[in-house]
Amino acid sequence: MLWIWICLAFLIIAPAFCAVKLGGRWRWMFLGIGSWMLGLMAKNALFYLLDWSGDAYWPHVARAVVVGTLSASCELGAAAVFLRRPVITLIDAVGFGAAIGSFEVIFTLSLGLLEGLGENLQWVAPPLGFVNGTFLFERILALAGHTASRVLVFIALQRKQWLPGAIALLTFSSIDGLAAYGVAAEWNWEDAAISFRFQITEAAIALLEAAAAVWSVRRHFSLVQSI
Repeated sequence: MLWIWICLAFLIIAPAFCAVKLGGRWRWMFLGIGSWMLGLMAKNALFYLLDWSGDAYWPHVARAVVVGTLSASCELGAAAVFLRRPVITLIDAVGFGAAIGSFEVIFTLSLGLLEGLGENLQWVAPPLGFVNGTFLFERILALAGHTASRVLVFIALQRKQWLPGAIALLTFSSIDGLAAYGVAAEWNWEDAAISFRFQITEAAIALLEAAAAVWSVRRHFSLVQSI
């Protein structure tokens, strides 16, 4: 139960910090969540078409590349629709991405509750039994990735620079593609060694993405002037 409360607190902290401490506008945080939902619907529709086409028989690497690229294109493309507007500031873009990462906590917890229910609407598994330190670590990585990728897209659009956008697409697709490869290869996610290597690899990619976002901000923006 303690982990659940920690995750819910984590849900509030990131957007609140952007709004109260940095001066980000709540409107752009809600628009960030909206863009994520649009991207999610778009990529799920494409994934359905992939299933229909028989992608389960594709080589694992090919399937991972396609899934990762589609996932990144849909989510970042939906974000770009909003982040291209000249009225948005850098801090708004940070809050835009942070809100997505925080909202994903609610979404993931809700899915966990639904998966724990049987046909008779009774618990067939402990509700939210998957919420632990590893889950929290994954959510922190997701928050960093969502925030950094949206900042990179924002910089690419506002400063008309292709490199930040390319980095966002590459790192985002790598993270989702690696997960897709693990599913296709039927990795045993309960194996501690496999889970640890996966988490470390995902963390390394997320840190590279965050470092690229910080470098791009320092290169193209003054943080003080953007507030």
